[in-house]
Amino acid sequence: MSKHKSAVVLFRDHSRGGSYAKALQDNGHFAVETVPVLDYQYLISADDIDSLIQQCMQVYSAIIFTSQNAVKALSTAAAQWRSRSESKSQTDLWNQLLQLPIFVVGKATGSACKALGNCQIYGEESGSAAVLLPEIIKFSKQKRQETGKPPKLLFFCGDQRRDTLPNGIRQSGEAELVEIISYRTIAREISTVAGDLSKAVQRILSISSNDKEMVVWLVLFSPSGARVVYSALVNLVALGLSQHMFKFAAIGKTTASELISLGVNGQDIVQATSPNEQGIKDVLN
Repeated sequence: MSKHKSAVVLFRDHSRGGSYAKALQDNGHFAVETVPVLDYQYLISADDIDSLIQQCMQVYSAIIFTSQNAVKALSTAAAQWRSRSESKSQTDLWNQLLQLPIFVVGKATGSACKALGNCQIYGEESGSAAVLLPEIIKFSKQKRQETGKPPKLLFFCGDQRRDTLPNGIRQSGEAELVEIISYRTIAREISTVAGDLSKAVQRILSISSNDKEMVVWLVLFSPSGARVVYSALVNLVALGLSQHMFKFAAIGKTTASELISLGVNGQDIVQATSPNEQGIKDVLN
């Protein structure tokens, strides 16, 4: 066994958890498992893109994304839209849309936006909506001074988005916010997640040299994911799995707060120093 006595379970789909798994394995954790807990339904269609482009160019002053899923919802619809007729005028329209400033929470969301094309991205260093909010308000205030009226901001969000940004922007009075629910979060069945988690733990135990001292870190990426995992874990503990081996690592303050509201002891929770692979490595080191 390596220098770490801990193993890790990442609650994320395999395609997005790969970079985290590699970072933790390179950091010496003897086992890293990945268990998906959420699915996503994208709600933007190719038919929406034409009207969105026209509105964005004529009405809006900036775009806001707080998650990779919102970006993916837009990019998926845009790809379908472009496939209908790949023309220079169509490409020009899309590029004009990307000339609007784009505010994002975190580097992962920023990276997803860069895949859209050449765009102006702000807020990549922000780890939460609360940190991004003052930057958006500052931008809006400047726009209002230039035009004499509050700018309109377009917020692509999920159906379970938090109130931090919408409430903060509206209470500031510096901008009008229009929200587009671009994806829906669908939780996997708790019994399915519990089964996958049980199998992951059994694989971890099969290669552990000291079960009594072993810690299994459960890494959670969203409040909705935390709710599913906590319910699954309660089911497994009821069937006899020891809860003492588990500790929680949260990507973001809202996920950590959700765990506490569910009843997890705050001493069993660590929060990533930043919403990325390095942030998790730092707190699990």
